[in-house]
Amino acid sequence: GRPVATPWSEASRLFPDAATLAAADPGEVAALGIVHQRVRAMQALAAEVCAGRIELAPGPGGAATADRLRALPGVGEWTMQMIALRVLGAPDAWPDGDIGLLKALGTRDRREAAALADAWRPWRSYAVMRLWLHLETA
Repeated sequence: GRPVATPWSEASRLFPDAATLAAADPGEVAALGIVHQRVRAMQALAAEVCAGRIELAPGPGGAATADRLRALPGVGEWTMQMIALRVLGAPDAWPDGDIGLLKALGTRDRREAAALADAWRPWRSYAVMRLWLHLETA
């Protein structure tokens, strides 16, 4: 990423933009401690953003964006749900199997957690944030 001046010496670079990430040498990205499968997924997403086929912004078209995300290599349902929750502003995202959610709900059973979450539709994203907060404050 580009250098940036901040009051903190540890925070001296911006995260690379999509074009920079898409064009980066995969080995250099992996050298940062990112496994190759994730590097491939990040670069595929960055290339789609650069090409204008995926827009990572809140708004209408969330279902089409979700479908495009799922089609990318290395992007499964959990990843797509996290992007929907954190980036797209989807009110009903549920990152199934998230270890923090399972812990907050007191279960290791993904189906049990999903059944509990059904009661929160169509606002499961808000429940996710509340459950994560519960883990931090418990």
